[in-house]
Order: sequence, then C-alpha cells, then structure tokens
Amino acid sequence: MRFSRGKQSVSNNDSFAVPIGNYIPVGIYYVNASIGTPKQAVNLQLDTGSSDVWAFGVHSCDTTTSYCLGGACKFRTGPMLITAGYNPNRSSTATVISEGGFEISYVTQGSGVKGNWVKDDFSVGNITITGLSLGVATQAAGVPTGIMGIGFSADESNSTLYPNFVDQMVAQGLTKSRSYSLWLDDLDNSTGSVLFGGYDSDKYHNELVAVPMQPNASGIFSQFAVTWTSLSFTGANGNQTTLSGQDFREYAILDSGTTRVLVPDDIYTQIASAAGVQDDGRVDCALSTVAGTFNFGFGGPTGAAISVPVHEFVLPVIFPNGTRMTDQNGNEVCIFGMEAQNNRPLLLGDTMLRAAYVVYNLDEKWIAMAPTNFNSTTSNITEIIPSSSLPAGWSSAPNISVSQTATGSFTSGGSVPATASGSVTSGSSTPVTASTGTIGFTTAI
Repeated sequence: MRFSRGKQSVSNNDSFAVPIGNYIPVGIYYVNASIGTPKQAVNLQLDTGSSDVWAFGVHSCDTTTSYCLGGACKFRTGPMLITAGYNPNRSSTATVISEGGFEISYVTQGSGVKGNWVKDDFSVGNITITGLSLGVATQAAGVPTGIMGIGFSADESNSTLYPNFVDQMVAQGLTKSRSYSLWLDDLDNSTGSVLFGGYDSDKYHNELVAVPMQPNASGIFSQFAVTWTSLSFTGANGNQTTLSGQDFREYAILDSGTTRVLVPDDIYTQIASAAGVQDDGRVDCALSTVAGTFNFGFGGPTGAAISVPVHEFVLPVIFPNGTRMTDQNGNEVCIFGMEAQNNRPLLLGDTMLRAAYVVYNLDEKWIAMAPTNFNSTTSNITEIIPSSSLPAGWSSAPNISVSQTATGSFTSGGSVPATASGSVTSGSSTPVTASTGTIGFTTAI
C-alpha cells in the first residue's frame, strides 16, 4: 500500500509544542508537567513505548533502588528536583477511580510500580487535559521517574481500556489528529521538543518518508513498530559495509523510553568486536572521535534512511551531580549505545532517535522519518489533519509486512519498559576495574 499525497492546512492553531529535557545521568527525556487544582509540579519521562501517565505519589519511591527523580526523592541536584510527589488529596479536581488498581511490572527484577487510578486535570506545555485517567504510585522501585506514555490505548496497563492522553487531546479539541512529532536534538543538548498535532519542517533535512506501522502478533496496532530493512556502516573513507543480510526484515519498535538500540545478536557481535565493546557494555570513550555513521533503513530501498554518527553511540556515565565516572586508573567510563537483542524485542531507542525527526500518526498508522536538523533555532509548523493523503512534499515507503517474533521485555500490560536501558547509563558507585576495549572502525567495520 502506498499513501496518496495532498495539500494540508498550514495553520498551527490546533497543535502545541512541549519542551523536553535531556537528563543525561539517567539517559531519559522528560517533560515538566503538573497535575490537579491547584497544580502540583511533576517530572515525567516522555515515553512513546507505553500508553499510561503515572506519577510518584508522596513518599512512594524506594530511594535504595531508584533515583526517584521529580518526586519523593532523597538529595538531588540538577533540573529534575521539583516536588515530593503528587497528592490527589490536595487537589479539588481529583477523583479516585480504583484504590490499588494500578500496577506495572518492568523487565528488571524487582522493578515496578503499584498504586491507585485517579482522574484529574493534567497540564503540560500550555494546555490542560481535564479529567485524565492516570496512575498514582504508592510503591515504586527500580524506576527513575514517573512516565508520560503517549502510545496507543491498546497498550495500556489497565485491563479496561480508557481514553489516554493522545485520545483526549483530540476529544477535548486541542488537536485535530492523534499525531505528534519528536525532535530530541543531539546527545549534548539539554532540550528537545515534542509537537502534538503537527510537524515542523525546520527541524529536519530532505523529505519526510512515511513508513507503515506494523501490527503485533495478535493483529493489533499497539506499538510504534515498523519494518526495519537494513543496517550498514560508513567509514571515514566513505566505504560502506553492510551489516544486515539481503533479506533482512525485522519488526522494530521506535521507543523514546529506551536509551539504547537493541540489534540482532549476530549483528551486535560484528559491531561489538570492531568497536572493542566489553561484555558489560563499556567502550573506550575515545570512540566518540571516530568518524563514520551507522545507517538504518526502513521500508526497503525507497523507504526512510537515517544515518547516526558514531559519537551518538558513545554514552558517558555521569553522576547526578554532573561528575563523570572514572575507572580505577582515572579513565572516564562510557557505555556503548547498542546492545544485543537477547530474545527481547528489537528496540530503536534514543541513540538512534536523536538522529531522526520522527512524526507519529496514530490515526493513519504510519511513522514518517527524515534526518534531523541538529540545533535548529527556527520553526515552520504545519498542522496534521485527519486524511489518508500525505502532506505535500512527503513520500511513502511500500508496506513490507513483518511479524512480531520477540516479546521478552514487555510488561504484563504490553508496554516496553521505560527503564530498558537498566543501570548502565545511571552511574553506579561500583569501581570499574577492567580495562577499556580497543578502538575499532580503523578501516571497514
């Protein structure tokens, strides 16, 4: 199936932008939001890989296992320290839906949240959703912060589905479509943005290419999955090495709630060997100076193509106070931004998404991608309206169908854990004793 093209409205009256922060010590992107009347400030991780909004309740977070960012936390420094958690008893607009009915378990052993379902007013950017159903944690362990899930309602953790944030922004007249665009900018930048109901042509290069989403194994559209069709490496000399086979077709999920990229085991073995990645994921920080790109293709030869510089995959380990982790020899510690699939879903996390401008359309079930325009300071916003036609100047990829084969790291509710990156990017206090690897990529990978 190919999409037809047509002219769409250039009005941006029914779209709204929300700044997102890059909290490097934990490897997450977050929004500043507020809940209730009067408003109670919260920090929430922006997560395309889940569909519920939940926040820490008062004294809910276990500080022995979590950073507890933006609520119920011990001493912190930096932009994430805001409140002691959301308290629905202090909101005149809060209604408890279900005592003890909220629960999500994540892939890391012992991690998850339990709490209550409530309805309350939810504000982010310059808009307010009235009466949004959201979770309030009474117990939380192994999670860095609350979450603003913006996925399909089919992926909600509750057994009874409800209109979530992206549903409500249309129902309450804030946007005309269940769509948004994500611009993370580069690794070193502290902010990016998410634009609900529109796209910004000043934030990308070339043209946007729409790739059809793929349903899950049950035939339901529950994740932002597309057909991943190629991966290659281009060295400084311009030589390209193909890492995927000719018939490579994989069900891959674009997930802003995951720090790294999960690739097939055989491909990871090639890359890790060339890059000198150790068994625990550490890599020589000097790899960030190596020229070259990893090139991701989606939807076949005429589909979307995103090239990611090598340095975007070299993640420094930084403590919340801003200091860099070093090993026993005083060398700075870095983590490689890819890991082996290991019977889990193929997740395309922030290390890939930073190089792409991504438009998600939940109504028409396509994802459009183009190379990002790093450090853009201007905007040219176009509203996305309900239509089977693509905006003028876009192109489309053929629908190359692929089946979901791995579900290992999904939660019981079907969502990808927002903490899928584990503790590797959060900065452990455990001394690093092993030596760092050797630099690869000297010729072809």
